[in-house]
Amino acid sequence: MNAPLPNSPAARDVAYHVHPQTNLRKLRDEGPLIVTRGEGCRIFDETGKDYIEAAAGLWCASLGFTASERLARAAYDQMKQLGYYHTFRQASHPLVIDLAEKLLSIAPKTMSKAIFQCSGSEANDTAIKLIWYYHHAKGNPAKMKIIGRKGGYHGNTIAAVSVSGRPDMHAGFGLPLPMMRHTEFPHYYRLHEDGESEEQFAIAYRREANIDSGAVRGQKGKLSGDAVFQACQLAIETYNRPRVLSGCIGDAQGLSRFSGVAA
Repeated sequence: MNAPLPNSPAARDVAYHVHPQTNLRKLRDEGPLIVTRGEGCRIFDETGKDYIEAAAGLWCASLGFTASERLARAAYDQMKQLGYYHTFRQASHPLVIDLAEKLLSIAPKTMSKAIFQCSGSEANDTAIKLIWYYHHAKGNPAKMKIIGRKGGYHGNTIAAVSVSGRPDMHAGFGLPLPMMRHTEFPHYYRLHEDGESEEQFAIAYRREANIDSGAVRGQKGKLSGDAVFQACQLAIETYNRPRVLSGCIGDAQGLSRFSGVAA
């Protein structure tokens, strides 16, 4: 990219807009990619160049980057009737009730309630808060540790970024929070030895796993999804403390199985 032209949309963006997860010096020198429209899974920049956007924005445009007539009409009708209302302090509205009921009808039967948030970061922060709230209510306020994985991404908010295993997102902020611990994430493809099967790789990881500052540390590095579960359980059992599974917390690698919580 070239330096933005004076008073162009790119120059105005640099002048007035702070981008998250962005090198601001590079943004100043090169300007932003300005996306002007979408078509299915494709986006188009201001020059008309199209891109296949395989990440669906930030994993949230699964229906594409333009609304169908049906979706646009549903949004238009709802905006005319009630554009927004919150659910704090016992307030509710028909659509949130319908959505909660629908989600629970297709969710695992162990789930009994839905709580809504505006982003994945907020959802993960809320999941962590619910875990802590539960343990406070049970008389275990010190039960705070969350085990995440190196390389994992769970969001930008304080708790979510702390459980993420991304040093670049921790630097300069005094993060991660001290109760967040990190173990290796599975990557058999890149780190297995020649001739080693995925099962052998996972078994070797578990055998070599030990405790390093309260987290699982694998000499061999990565492991498969089931082995993540086993290795983290091994770490928690080594503590000889009760354990609870908090459910899934997704990450950018799409490999999450669970977050373990040890006292």
